[in-house]
Amino acid sequence: MARVADIAKGNSSGPRLLDALRAAVGVRYVITGDGATRRFATGYRFGSGRVLAVVRPGSLVEQWRVFTACVDAGVIVIIQAANTGLTGGSTPDGTYDRDVVIINTMRIGGIHLIRGGQQAVCLSGATLSDL
Repeated sequence: MARVADIAKGNSSGPRLLDALRAAVGVRYVITGDGATRRFATGYRFGSGRVLAVVRPGSLVEQWRVFTACVDAGVIVIIQAANTGLTGGSTPDGTYDRDVVIINTMRIGGIHLIRGGQQAVCLSGATLSDL
C-alpha cells in the first residue's frame, strides 16, 4: 500500500489528495460538497468560505497523516475543533489562492488525569464540559 503522503503529491485539488485523505481516515470521515461542508466552513460569529474537504481524523496518527498529505499537496490547512470560537480563526473567510482543507479534530477526544487529578492532558476533541 502506498504511503498517504505519496498518494497526495503532485495534485493539490484533484482526486489524488482526496484519495490520500480517504486512505488516512476512511471514506466516511472525508466530507466534500458545499452542502455537506457548510456547517464546518461557516463561523459561529462570522467568516465563511469554500473548502475542498473537511476531514475528521479519529486519532493523533490519523491527524498526522492527514496533515502530511495536505502539506505535501500544498493546500491551506485550517485546524478546527467545535467551531464555536468568536475570533473567526477556525473557518475560511473569503477566497484563497489555493484549496482549503479543514481538519476537524472533534473525533480525537480524551482526557487523561495525572498527578492524582491535579493536572489533565486533554486531546484536541475534548470539550470543557467533558473536563
